[in-house]
Amino acid sequence: MGLLKSPFKVVSAPTGSAKTNSAIAFACAMYAYDPAFTCAFVVEEINHAQEIYEALSHEIPDKDLGIWTSFHDVKQHNPKSIERLGFTAHLTTLECTASKRIVIYTHRKWLSEIEYGSDYGVRKHLGNPRDVLFIDEQPAVTQIIERTPADILKLRDIVFGVDAHHTLVPILTSIAQRMEEVFSTNGEEMQGVRLVECLEAFDNFTEADAHAFCSTYGVRKLEQFIEGFKFLNACSLGYCFLTRGSPRSFVAYVPSFSPEPNQVILDATADLCGLYPLLGGRLAEGVPSIDYSNLTLNHIEPPKEFGNLRAVVSNRKAAEGYAAWAKQVVMQNTKAGDRVLVIVHKDLVTTHGLFPHTPRKADLEVFPGRISSVIWWGQGIGSNQYKDCTEVFMFSEFYQPRRAIVAKTLGAKAQRVDDSDIHTLRGKLKGDYLDIQEGDLLRWTKQLASRGNVRNVDIQGKCGTMNLYTSMDFNRLIANLDKLFPKAKSPSRNLEYVTKDAPNGSLKGREGLVALLSNSTSNALSFKDVHALTGIKSCDVRRELASPTVKPSVNSYGWSVVNAKTLGKSGKGLWLVRKT
Repeated sequence: MGLLKSPFKVVSAPTGSAKTNSAIAFACAMYAYDPAFTCAFVVEEINHAQEIYEALSHEIPDKDLGIWTSFHDVKQHNPKSIERLGFTAHLTTLECTASKRIVIYTHRKWLSEIEYGSDYGVRKHLGNPRDVLFIDEQPAVTQIIERTPADILKLRDIVFGVDAHHTLVPILTSIAQRMEEVFSTNGEEMQGVRLVECLEAFDNFTEADAHAFCSTYGVRKLEQFIEGFKFLNACSLGYCFLTRGSPRSFVAYVPSFSPEPNQVILDATADLCGLYPLLGGRLAEGVPSIDYSNLTLNHIEPPKEFGNLRAVVSNRKAAEGYAAWAKQVVMQNTKAGDRVLVIVHKDLVTTHGLFPHTPRKADLEVFPGRISSVIWWGQGIGSNQYKDCTEVFMFSEFYQPRRAIVAKTLGAKAQRVDDSDIHTLRGKLKGDYLDIQEGDLLRWTKQLASRGNVRNVDIQGKCGTMNLYTSMDFNRLIANLDKLFPKAKSPSRNLEYVTKDAPNGSLKGREGLVALLSNSTSNALSFKDVHALTGIKSCDVRRELASPTVKPSVNSYGWSVVNAKTLGKSGKGLWLVRKT
């Protein structure tokens, strides 16, 4: 049909702006107009697949409409999942679904089709490319596999256990020895690795070859075996580096996204992340925006001892203190009967058990009197479970390990380590790596905030009323406020947890200046006042206001510099004035 001129198009309409419904309406209209039209919807969750299937079924007959997930498959169906998923599935087969004109699949089946070079009916209909492939949310563009020399020796032992004389035994032994040599040396934080043995033995080695080996020799540890050989294959292609961070490991990355001209990605946060430009995608124009003036933003600065959350969650006692503080914040800012969503670090739930995991059923005990749900960073995108929550608390942000960001970036560009600049990365990330990291942080903030009542958009395009409390980096929030939540008012700030131990109860330097700009009760401050409150000399205030750290707060809270005469005051001093 030639619907798309670029390799693929990305629709970055916010959550609640009817991206999916518009795609459904388009599919139904084209089905009625063109007897040859074919289309596929690719979604992350089984529930979402069922919702789309039910919406399409009102306009498209069963003979042309199909859905396939593991829950819908006649062989894989587990009746025990009915209670968890909330619906009874129409059972089918993969072959039956593939022949339908309009189909719904999950990301997993679509990506496996790309990876194996198979045809399950996702991208093609009866051997021909489908006219449109609607992909809901950001696809996994890179598969990341981490291994140590010991893992390769375990792989060698699996082969040795089924055939002690197999040609792979000495090859895997040699690879493990070579990896150990590199593994035990000191050097740059990240170092490219080119294992000659991998190049000789595993160049063009496919997952099908690994499956054939397992089938021939009856290998039981299939997943471990497949992942191990996928790692070695990536090494042979030059997609591998050693990270000397914690934990030290070899990181292989496998590009897993194949841009095709019939793809339309429906991603509410595509405009925030730096991923799609690397993949060659183009944002669609004329997409409606949402008015977030009904969103009340509240920033809560956590106590200084919780500044490094990764260190906090690795220590039981520190984690308990952090959880107690977070629970106090929730209780102080809500009342009995409120519908509350809380997002915390995964380890606080799974490792320490300090919060319950309640993705499906609300809890009434952790926050007495509140109807609360608790999820962790890294899950929940696309969920409608919490759309009635008017109080949403997001503690910290979803920081992914540096090695994962680097691998994701290189994978998106399909760039070999030898052609990259990872050896120059010291401390803070830069360039494309920084864009990907910042984009990920913003994406998860926007996505999980949009699980709550703001996703309920009225006919005027205004979001539902909601209070959002966040302890994310304040400067990141302010610098990106217009992109995250257009027309939302600048956030109020709670500094009680960070100023209680500060000298004279106030922060100093640039941190103090940002706190003053965002939290002052006065609309006019002389530079002498600023000096007294922050310690910044009057002659340096103007320079500090223009710094990257401070300037976003100047703009967001409406401050400007004027001379004393403009305010009708005596003297030649300068003042900060806020628009009221």
